[in-house]
Amino acid sequence: MEHAQFGDTEIEVRHLRDHYELLKEKVGDTDKTGLAIEFEKLGDVIEDPKTCCVGTMDMNVGKNRYDFIIPYDLNRVILPPSPSRDHSSYINASFIQGYDRSLSFIITQDPLETTIVEFWRMIKEQSITTLVMLSEIGEGKTKCQPYWPTEEEEKICDYIKNNEKHTITQFQFQEWPCSAGTVPENTLGLVTLIEAVQQNQEKQIGSGPITVHCSGGGDRSSVFVTLSVLVQQLKAEERVDIFQAARYTRSQRHCMLQTLAQYDFLYRGLLEYIVSRNLCDMGDTQL
Repeated sequence: MEHAQFGDTEIEVRHLRDHYELLKEKVGDTDKTGLAIEFEKLGDVIEDPKTCCVGTMDMNVGKNRYDFIIPYDLNRVILPPSPSRDHSSYINASFIQGYDRSLSFIITQDPLETTIVEFWRMIKEQSITTLVMLSEIGEGKTKCQPYWPTEEEEKICDYIKNNEKHTITQFQFQEWPCSAGTVPENTLGLVTLIEAVQQNQEKQIGSGPITVHCSGGGDRSSVFVTLSVLVQQLKAEERVDIFQAARYTRSQRHCMLQTLAQYDFLYRGLLEYIVSRNLCDMGDTQL
């Protein structure tokens, strides 16, 4: 049914730049580009309705940074109950399937002051060793306060009481404009980060999902995860399906890939990756 509705959306690497240049042109007598029309088709995808019952319970609403980004019940991260804390199994975080449809990622909101303990419990329980921070440090709803101790202090979490060592590598990306729905000015920085994150994850043994967080666990995280999935597909198959990758990300959490600029960034990011890594001779490309 999807093939009949949207056509074959897979693109071979060697044709990606020509395809993208064609999409940037206006279609017929309209003011819309092919890229805009393709992006709008994402809204035509019919998904089975999903519930968000747990995240909207009275005891959990205060744990959500925004009331419009609530994890779906079917793929939310569930914490084991803590004996010392009531209603402690909820965290605003979602498992996200990667290129091979395994639970390769977790997308979550920036920890609130009241949810820092749950955040570290999730890291411990899910054996997370790779953490990606896409937000700026600061106060206020759109900033992330530090959730880690300084070198001079020790943070005590009531759930973690043994001496087992758990090492985490945290990456922070600081080149994202503050306005919601916007994207970085250039693609190279995020592409370089994605490659560094994937290389770090590959070195870990028994590691849990790559965990990505931004303000509400929405726009920035969805761009990072979708582009990561596409890079994996590109390396494995020498072809990509940007439309279906975006569709699949959008189906797993609220507020994923909401703007045309974000969708366009996926194309430009892939082209940057191909050219900068000399994966295919496509001539000079301005990104």
